[in-house]
Amino acid sequence: MRAYKKKIYVDVYQLPKSEAITPELLEEDAPWAVGKVYLRPYFDDTYIVSTLEGEMNAKAGDWLIKGVEGEVYAIDSAIFTKTYNLSSDEEE
Repeated sequence: MRAYKKKIYVDVYQLPKSEAITPELLEEDAPWAVGKVYLRPYFDDTYIVSTLEGEMNAKAGDWLIKGVEGEVYAIDSAIFTKTYNLSSDEEE
């Protein structure tokens, strides 16, 4: 027997380089996030992302994904491009 994932649309956001950070990115009520994203001090373009499982590190270029239960997690850019397609549809 085999299975495949259902076609489910999720909200995504690509983390910018530190010089491109806006105050909106770091707000707790940012529209794409549930938790908070922190720029990690002393590490260029490295972030700390609050997830349901605790804090995880992410780097500029990685993607934040808001899952079907509202959870937020980071995924490496190379893995994201292999497993996700960006959609131009706003309301799927």
